[in-house]
Amino acid sequence: MNIYRNVPEQFHKQYLETISMLSEPDRRQIVPFPQERKSSGKTWLRRIGYAGATAAAVFMVALILCAANPSLASELPVIGTIFQAMQNRFGFGQIPEDGTVILAPEEPLSSPDAAQETGQPDTEYQNPYQATDNGITLSVEEYYATNQAVFLGIRMVTEEPLPQDLTDTMIFLSTETYSFRADDPHRGNWNFEFERIDDHTFLGIMRIDYATISKDLRQYTEAVKKAEAAGRQAPVLSAETESQYVSYYDIPETFDLDIAFTSLWIYHAGETAGMSKQSIKGSWNIAGIPIQQNAYSMQTISVKEVNADGFGIDRIELSPLEMTIYPVKPADHDTFAVVLDKDGQMLHSGENNCYQLAVQRHDISEITIYICDYVEYMDEIKGYTLSADPNTLKEILEEKNLYQTSMKINN
Repeated sequence: MNIYRNVPEQFHKQYLETISMLSEPDRRQIVPFPQERKSSGKTWLRRIGYAGATAAAVFMVALILCAANPSLASELPVIGTIFQAMQNRFGFGQIPEDGTVILAPEEPLSSPDAAQETGQPDTEYQNPYQATDNGITLSVEEYYATNQAVFLGIRMVTEEPLPQDLTDTMIFLSTETYSFRADDPHRGNWNFEFERIDDHTFLGIMRIDYATISKDLRQYTEAVKKAEAAGRQAPVLSAETESQYVSYYDIPETFDLDIAFTSLWIYHAGETAGMSKQSIKGSWNIAGIPIQQNAYSMQTISVKEVNADGFGIDRIELSPLEMTIYPVKPADHDTFAVVLDKDGQMLHSGENNCYQLAVQRHDISEITIYICDYVEYMDEIKGYTLSADPNTLKEILEEKNLYQTSMKINN
């Protein structure tokens, strides 16, 4: 299924000329689609480099051309629209335009002359970062990479309409191969928050966090196999045993991603409490997505502070979307982090990880961080997060925390 078709040759030519004339790279980048595959057939030919471009300049070209020929306006390809469509629905907030990388078409698959000679449809643009199976097409059209995660803008198009009673989040199961861990594929289970455009079209964002994909679990997998072969109970992976079985990959600033989606879980919200799950299986293999972290507005704050009981914070990572806290704690202790902004409002997680917090709509120029016992938080503290008075929550945190610190942040 082609999502880029009938792009006017005049617009495309002017588009490429505009890209080539821009001397200074903009934070909003456009990565041309690769044109051919390697001999192995596994991955697309990697990009030669980022084409420096400004969205404003390209948009002006479109305005000029459309003013001169209004018929072009209805024929322009729709790209770079997913993050905008999700700006009011995504748990981490609006993804900045600065730093968004659009995976844009570079050249048509066939020339207009060739199309006329063969009698085939007009010039078409094939997104190589898409796959179709079981009546569903998944297309990765843009991404935003921070120092903590990669946000993929994905378009899902279905041949058959999906029911109207869907929740606004699906689960995508996948097997991912990263260039920095090429011999150790990662099996993912990711939230896909989406906006329904019509019964067949869904635009959404999938967040891949580095804390998950940096874990090397091969030692633990091998220990489980040996235990099963010997008829022993498999070791339990816990906070106490993690250092024995788990090591970590360093996430480079630039890497390639091959992702194979194997199942889509969609949820139906009925009139009564509870949800029902529907699993759609298939094989959606998307190879060679070039990821480059955006250095703009990313920072790491080194804290290196631990109290006498062994609780503290190693560092904090910040981006325009989120704050990630790296705690220090005894191996046998489970903890929960609570962060209050300058106004005493609690920062919330977008994906149920208390150390990965959404920062938009918060004044984080000053923050206070509390590390609490996990069980005590769930049993005694969590209820206070629903209080309309932020002072009530702060009072209980001051009393119950295992560690706390306050700091000012320049952002």
